Amino acid sequence: MGVIDYSLYLSEASLPGPEIDQTENDSGTSELSVTIDQNRFLEEHNSHLKQTLDETKSKLQVSLP
Repeated sequence: MGVIDYSLYLSEASLPGPEIDQTENDSGTSELSVTIDQNRFLEEHNSHLKQTLDETKSKLQVSLP
């Protein structure tokens, strides 16, 4: 039977510790920041679409007899 050498896949950085926990917190904060930015973008885009829809409706009402 062959032997699998896992040492290539393991490193000290992969062991849990305070530095890894801090990295996970930074990543979570970063993901939250990205999500908030996406939410702001979508709110702004929806506002623009609503404004365009309102303008289009008003143009249609003016052009109808």
